[in-house]
Amino acid sequence: MLGAAGSPRRALRPLPFATSTAMPYEVAVLQASGSTVLVPIAQSIIVAAQLLPDMPSRYFVIDEKTLLLPLQSLILTRARPIGIENAVALMCLAYDGKQQRRAPISVRPRADGAYLVIDGNSTVTVARAAGWLSIPCTVVKSD
Repeated sequence: MLGAAGSPRRALRPLPFATSTAMPYEVAVLQASGSTVLVPIAQSIIVAAQLLPDMPSRYFVIDEKTLLLPLQSLILTRARPIGIENAVALMCLAYDGKQQRRAPISVRPRADGAYLVIDGNSTVTVARAAGWLSIPCTVVKSD
């Protein structure tokens, strides 16, 4: 399947981030209180995200400080459906060279080895829906 400007796009496949406690179109978000809430994501957004190839250099500005971290190690701290919709659109444009690539995802390390997403929650959600295994990140110091 070809996208805009003849770019390769992948066929749809099962969602990798669905869990036994989450519906396929929901993402878990850690709240400041420590509880987790499930935020529904429109199926149309998920379908569009699944067409994005796993080619980080087409979406991100990568430098020597950038780490490729497994998506399963990232904990979302927010999920705004409109932000996720915008992230899909911007990633499609960046892939096709019609939009600047974004900075890597900003994350903060946790004692348990996971990372809290500080900036880029919507992009992480899109990458998960696309079936990527890892994403470019920059680790910021804890306060």
